[in-house]
Amino acid sequence: MRWIRAGPCASGRIACWVAAVVVVLIVAGCGSVPGAPPRSPRVPVRPSPPAHSVDEAAFAGRGELAFVSRGELWVLDGATGAVRRVPAPGTTPLDPAFSPDGRWLAFLGSGASPSGQAYTTVWLATGDGSGAHQIVASGGLIGWSPAADVLAVTAGNAIRLVWPSGAARTLVRAPGRRAADGMVAGDRRWRELRHRRGGLVAGPGHRLLGTGGLRILQRRRRPALRDPGTGARPRQLGATLADSRLDQVAAGPGGRLAIVAETPGLGGGRVIWQDKAVKICGPAGACAGVPSPASVVTLDPAWSPDGATLALVRAPYRASPVFPQNAVAAWYDAHQLWLYDPARRSLRRLGAGGASVPIWSADGSSLLYVAHDGIWLLPSLTGRPARIAGPLLPPSNWSAYYGQVGWLSQFAWWQGPPSA
Repeated sequence: MRWIRAGPCASGRIACWVAAVVVVLIVAGCGSVPGAPPRSPRVPVRPSPPAHSVDEAAFAGRGELAFVSRGELWVLDGATGAVRRVPAPGTTPLDPAFSPDGRWLAFLGSGASPSGQAYTTVWLATGDGSGAHQIVASGGLIGWSPAADVLAVTAGNAIRLVWPSGAARTLVRAPGRRAADGMVAGDRRWRELRHRRGGLVAGPGHRLLGTGGLRILQRRRRPALRDPGTGARPRQLGATLADSRLDQVAAGPGGRLAIVAETPGLGGGRVIWQDKAVKICGPAGACAGVPSPASVVTLDPAWSPDGATLALVRAPYRASPVFPQNAVAAWYDAHQLWLYDPARRSLRRLGAGGASVPIWSADGSSLLYVAHDGIWLLPSLTGRPARIAGPLLPPSNWSAYYGQVGWLSQFAWWQGPPSA
């Protein structure tokens, strides 16, 4: 396990300890000088922030992992064990995303102007985190093409395609409106792009997904299906939270979906721990809920690569509509990871306490997930989890919107080239 520590003591703990002892001896000596004025009360020295920990051995041979730890972006190379910090001066990195071949890493930089106006910039680095540079001064990140090293970004009122070479072209423009208003949803060229989680996101609440012959348009918290072959009108499947940083919609093989839907009539609204349940919808639009007790909410669906199993999270139902830091952390710590077999309608619990946003390995044998403010790997479905990296968020200062923590904006996993 490697410990990464920023600041003047990064060159070694022994040197810092020796320096501290010398300072203490000097201070003690000064205090003993005859006739010296009374010593002022001691001011307690604040301990340095805890180091980031990375377990290279547990991640060996599993591709590359980009993660944001307390405002800094790092890349862990599973082949070499190297850990590299990715600089983004003046901004806080978030939303890392690897290109499909792992050669490139895109991410956002969040900042604020002198007047306090928030903005985001788009950055590009090589897959190992080197050579980071800004490519959009004010805009957003949509995602990589699944077939080529082409990145889709928002820039002002336009959605643009950017190549690592620096070439770029405008895909669609929305005069008088920002591109994040979702104008791309009506563009026929949507097949050129797919978001890294399975679709194309043009802003909160606007998602265009490709699953088999179906398009899924999510807008104003209403996922719907549309068949592009027949031009049939969209059919609403349910209401869900509209946030691209939450795992609310999972697309499986054959046009089957798993969505996190609000329980009809109860109206949990924006609060993440109230009245949310995973249900599975087929290509014809019929949906069925995943069996679960009334005392829990179910979240974060993720299909296995073969589409036979759905991973999901069970979390306690909380009646309270308030979300202080201690309540949010305790609620996430209480999460449980389950596997659901739709064919048998059977469920089994995995040994991955506190899990959120599970991601399957390409061969379906393991799962990566977030738990206890870190990134964990379950190397096998019956194995013991290993903490790969963390912490992720500032201590006692998690940014939570109605209890929702955007874990997906903290990391990205490139699993290596597809097996032959």
